[in-house]
Amino acid sequence: MAVTKPPGNVTVTLDAVNRKLRLNWSGDQSTEFHYIWLRHHARCPDGLPNDTSIKIDLVPDDPASLVIDDCKIIDEHLEITWGDRDLKTTHPLTALISFRYDSIGRKRRKPAPVLWSSDTAVPIPCYPYSDLQNQASLLQISLAIRDFGIVRIKKVPVIPGTVAKVAEHFGVVHRNNYGDVFDVKSDAHMALGHEYRDASMANAAIASYRKALAIKPDYADAYNNMGSALKDKGDLEEAIDSYKQALRIKPDYAEGHSNLGAALQLLNQTEPALASYEKAISLKKDLNTAISGLGMALLKKGEHSEGLDKLRQGDGSILFNIKSGLSIK
Repeated sequence: MAVTKPPGNVTVTLDAVNRKLRLNWSGDQSTEFHYIWLRHHARCPDGLPNDTSIKIDLVPDDPASLVIDDCKIIDEHLEITWGDRDLKTTHPLTALISFRYDSIGRKRRKPAPVLWSSDTAVPIPCYPYSDLQNQASLLQISLAIRDFGIVRIKKVPVIPGTVAKVAEHFGVVHRNNYGDVFDVKSDAHMALGHEYRDASMANAAIASYRKALAIKPDYADAYNNMGSALKDKGDLEEAIDSYKQALRIKPDYAEGHSNLGAALQLLNQTEPALASYEKAISLKKDLNTAISGLGMALLKKGEHSEGLDKLRQGDGSILFNIKSGLSIK
């Protein structure tokens, strides 16, 4: 049960030997908090990380080094001055008493965990994302997490940063060496898309790349690979749009410029194709696909000497077929 107003006559005592702080209040009630718990659960500006610090830095490698120089009650808050570093933290008394973790506090909260396994008949609780905006619904979600251990949130917007926003409804997101949250990876869909392309299953590959983009909308590689799958199908205009989207996200993407040049060349847009190949080579001088593509574009333009030279530089074998003409292998 949450405490909405702190009790009167709250006093504080320290046990420096065992590194514990005891709160005492009316009715001979009391509870203890370990120094390390208080340090980790600081909620004041001094205790929270800034853009360059790391939350775990507030807790030293050796908890035995934690020292409290002074503590006092000010305006319904516990203020602690730490002696092991220049730091003050404040803790609302209502929060401390509500979240006391001694046996009395745990019994009072009466958690009723639901045990479950893969074959349980009890479904995992599921709530729409919109419920997070309603306090009554948010309370029900929090209780479900307490009792069941896990919930599902559906219809969450696929927008970077949303995972952190969801987590913030339930507590402070602690920044660490890896950032605020671990990104949901789309590599599995990318790998599956590659397998479909290798199996000449262009539609399935495109679907996989779209799933990767649903998770990570700014995934330049996914747009590039989807463009190649669209080109495999012969959807050249859509392929060009996909390549251009990859380049909007990542302008220095040499492979993207080269692939765009290839698609443009198939549409007989020789000049734009030449520009794309040249841009690719300027970014990656040893990109053979771009060098060979540039050679073919130059041949088509009528610049045979330079075109053949580029084809040789690109390690391409020059083939001639009486029906299809020059090609690269």
